Amino acid sequence: MATMCFYQDSAHAAPLSWIRKQLGIGYVTNRNDRISELRINGNAQVDVILEYLLPFLRFKRAQAIAMRRALRILRRTTSGKMTKQEKVHVLLYIQQIQNNNYRAVHRRSIQQLKRIVGLTP
Repeated sequence: MATMCFYQDSAHAAPLSWIRKQLGIGYVTNRNDRISELRINGNAQVDVILEYLLPFLRFKRAQAIAMRRALRILRRTTSGKMTKQEKVHVLLYIQQIQNNNYRAVHRRSIQQLKRIVGLTP
């Protein structure tokens, strides 16, 4: 399931609630490290929001495009079962998203991703 997160210092969390109200979806939580986050879960919901935001994005544009491409595949597979080729494409999109993140701690190699989804012997 896709999840989209918006982060803000908790002292300035009001805009997150405003965004949530405008979108009519998601929930705002306050973490222990004084960061508030707006989380939106669900493949269809994330796809619709990315479609709307895409023309305005600058720094996260490549990630949004890769996520929408992955979501197209995930939404097309109604039974939840993907072909090997579909899995490979989704993994490549995940890797594109990872490579455009600032935080490198949670990056997984393509081999690790393949192992997770059962594409290696």
